[in-house]
Amino acid sequence: MPILRLAFATLLVGLFALSQSACSGTRVGVKEAESYNARPLKVYIPEGVSNAAAMRAAESGLTGRRWAVVGKSDDQITGELSHQRFDATVNIRIEDGSLVLYSDSTYTNPQTQQVEAAVPYGWLENLQKDIQKIIVYEGR
Repeated sequence: MPILRLAFATLLVGLFALSQSACSGTRVGVKEAESYNARPLKVYIPEGVSNAAAMRAAESGLTGRRWAVVGKSDDQITGELSHQRFDATVNIRIEDGSLVLYSDSTYTNPQTQQVEAAVPYGWLENLQKDIQKIIVYEGR
């Protein structure tokens, strides 16, 4: 019986760790969101890659990470993802030769049930890395 308890406790600790790491680097609060959007993540658009190709790379990055594309134009694409108490929105815009990833996301605090501004930084970093990889192929 003690072995079963140990296995169960280990499983619970593992699940807790997984749930906490799923959106590592999350920043919650209006000031955090404002701070992030003042200096958002960017993906440099290499020379020879058109804006249309850059937007295709951004869309591929979003859909590859299972974000829903909810709007797009020649110079902007918007993705949404709801997961683990987050309603994440990313607006990717072409600005000064880069794709710029702005966050307009919220998090529902499980203790208070209050909706707070948030930045799912880990998710945005994953998008940035994926788009960087994809955009290199667009330039070939």
